Amino acid sequence: MFAGFAGSLARYFWHFVAGWIFWGQYALWGLAPSIFSLVMNGASGLATGGVTALALVLLYRAVPRLFKVEDSAALKFNS
Repeated sequence: MFAGFAGSLARYFWHFVAGWIFWGQYALWGLAPSIFSLVMNGASGLATGGVTALALVLLYRAVPRLFKVEDSAALKFNS
């Protein structure tokens, strides 16, 4: 869950910066570029984070052993 949250947060940050710098001149409703980027990318970031969390929960319920850490000492490799 933490990795999904961190990825969504990083995506939001960089999309906010890009929206402010590159797309700010197209801001609707007379908003300042920073506010417009904050609002539009905020909505997108929340949606992405929500879908990511939902996908992780569904995946955990379907295949919980993907999320379990095994003891590395118990692993045996064929050499």
